[in-house]
Amino acid sequence: TNIMARGFIDCHCHLSANEFTQAGLKALVSVTEGASEFEKVIQLSETYPGFVFPCFGIHPLQGSGQDWHSVKIRDLEPFLPLFQKYRADIVIGLDFTPWFANTAQERDEQIKVFIKQLEISKELDLPV
Repeated sequence: TNIMARGFIDCHCHLSANEFTQAGLKALVSVTEGASEFEKVIQLSETYPGFVFPCFGIHPLQGSGQDWHSVKIRDLEPFLPLFQKYRADIVIGLDFTPWFANTAQERDEQIKVFIKQLEISKELDLPV
C-alpha cells in the first residue's frame, strides 16, 4: 500500500509532540537529536511498525544547560551501527549559533561530523 496516498506523514516528528494523533496522521518519522533518544525511537518503531519510522540524527549542538558544545565525531559513533540495521534516514545539519559555536575549532568539528554523515549516507544510499 502506498502510504502517501492514504494521508499526511509528519516527516520531522519530535517525541515530545502529542498533537500528531489528534491531526489524523497516517505515519510519522521520529527524529532523534542525540544518542540518548535512539532506543526510544527504535522501541516506538517496533511497537508501531508501518506508522513510526526512525530517523537517526545528531544535532550539531549537544548537551544541555551549561554543558552545550558543538558536536564531535565521538558523538556520532553510537549510532553508526543503527544505519546498517534500520536503513533509516539521516538527519544532519550545522548550527553556528555564536554563543555555542563561537570558535573556528567548534565550527570545524561540526563540519567534520557533517561530512562524515554525508559519507555514510552516500555509502549506504540513505536519504538525508
